[in-house]
Amino acid sequence: MTPQIVTDAPWLKPESIEAKAQARLSAYKAEFGATTKLPIPIEHLIEAHLKLRIDWDVIEEKGDDVVLAYINPGEQTICMNECRRAHFENYWGTEVFTLAHEVGHWDLHVSDTEFVQLTLLDDVKPREFLCRWNKYDRLEWQANRYAAALAMPEEMIVREIKGVDICQWPNLYRLKDRFGVTITAFCRRLEELGLIYMSEDGTLCPSRAASCNQLNLI
Repeated sequence: MTPQIVTDAPWLKPESIEAKAQARLSAYKAEFGATTKLPIPIEHLIEAHLKLRIDWDVIEEKGDDVVLAYINPGEQTICMNECRRAHFENYWGTEVFTLAHEVGHWDLHVSDTEFVQLTLLDDVKPREFLCRWNKYDRLEWQANRYAAALAMPEEMIVREIKGVDICQWPNLYRLKDRFGVTITAFCRRLEELGLIYMSEDGTLCPSRAASCNQLNLI
C-alpha cells in the first residue's frame, strides 16, 4: 500500500518527539558508524539511510503562502522549492532545518497502512504534503520539534556548551555555525532544553527566574 501522510496523527509530547529523533540518529549511527562531528549529515541520512530522494522543483505559491518544500511519501521524495533557493542561500542553515523537518514528517506522520490524503493547497498534486509555516498547525509543530532534535541532539548541545557562556551572543553565533543552523533555530533549541531564557528585549539569561530577578534589580 502506498505510504501517505496521516492527518489524524496523535498528539505527541515533546519527550516522545525527542525520543523518536534520537532513535533515528541511533539507527543511522548503527548503519554508518557513530556521528561525533558536527554538523549532523542530514542529507546523507536522508539519501543513504532513509533511501529518500532530494529534488528541486518549482512549487507554486498562492497569496501569502510560503512553501519551502514538500514530501511525497508515495514516491519517497523530498522536493525543495526552487523559487526559494535564494532564501536558502541568504539564510544559511534554513535548508538543513527544512530537510530535517521533512524527515520529521516521514518518521512521525507517514503510514503505509491506510490511504489518507492531506492537501494544503487546492490544486496540489496527489500524495504531496506541502509544508507551510504555521505555528498553530499540529503536524508542522511536531515536525519542527523533531527537526531541532535531529539537527541539534541534546547530548551534543550539552557537550558543545560545556565551559561556554551561552548568555553571550558571539558564543551563540559560533555554536550555531557548528550545528549548521540559524541563530533563531539554535536559540529556540536552547530554550526548549531549558538552557537559556531570552527576554522580550533580547537579553539572554540562564533561566526565566534569573531574568525576573535581573528585572527586579533594575
